[in-house]
Amino acid sequence: MKLFFLSLWSDDPRPLFGLGANSGIHFWTLCIEEQFYLIYPLILLGTPPKWRFRVLIGLLLASIGFRLMMRLYLPSSSYGLLLPVCGEYLIWGSLFAYAETKAKFKNISPPLLFYSGLFLTLLLFIFKKPVVPVELLACYPSNTQTLLEIGFALIILGLWKRDNFLPAKWLSFRPFSYLGKISYGLYLIHFFTWGLGWWFKEKIQIVSMVPAILLRFILTVSLAMLSWHLYEAPINNLKKRFQLKKQRSTGGAIVDA
Repeated sequence: MKLFFLSLWSDDPRPLFGLGANSGIHFWTLCIEEQFYLIYPLILLGTPPKWRFRVLIGLLLASIGFRLMMRLYLPSSSYGLLLPVCGEYLIWGSLFAYAETKAKFKNISPPLLFYSGLFLTLLLFIFKKPVVPVELLACYPSNTQTLLEIGFALIILGLWKRDNFLPAKWLSFRPFSYLGKISYGLYLIHFFTWGLGWWFKEKIQIVSMVPAILLRFILTVSLAMLSWHLYEAPINNLKKRFQLKKQRSTGGAIVDA
């Protein structure tokens, strides 16, 4: 939200992304997640089950409409960083998850879902050239954003429904699955390793011979591993102390098991 308001008083939005590698500017996505996970459950709790699909469709249309309105009236602002715009990605995921619980995809093979999404995504990247620099794509969503989101959702759904076809097996390769395990740390840390990498190159002669991109990769993975094993995993293990009560249904009534 702060970046959006800053962009309203800037003729050139590039300075927003020139705050330096230590700015933590990429944390805006965590703010979006926090807002979504606070608001979305309240919407579901306040919606009767039979109306939830309609509510999701309504949220989806509202998000698309808001994006088009911002594109029309505030095209130079960083409106793509706002929840009502980029939240469309999360809504599509929620919509596909809801449809999956209702067995809407049971007659569609997971590989077909995956390859359809992959084909659509590649098609958009090949034939739809961005009109802004890559680092600003999040600020100024393309008019094909909805199609891109559908492609991503199909890819994830296909992988989630079946793990025994080639792409899923390839992604299940242990080094890749481990990177997935520490991916949260990878994301949090990666922006900060530019400055750290240059510091190492200046201070240690042998390190100066390592290509910057390789050094950044090594630092990012190493720090994410430390974060996982020393901080994230111990916190995750605390969940074992909280046992959820299982429930069983008895003729329409639900009682504790």
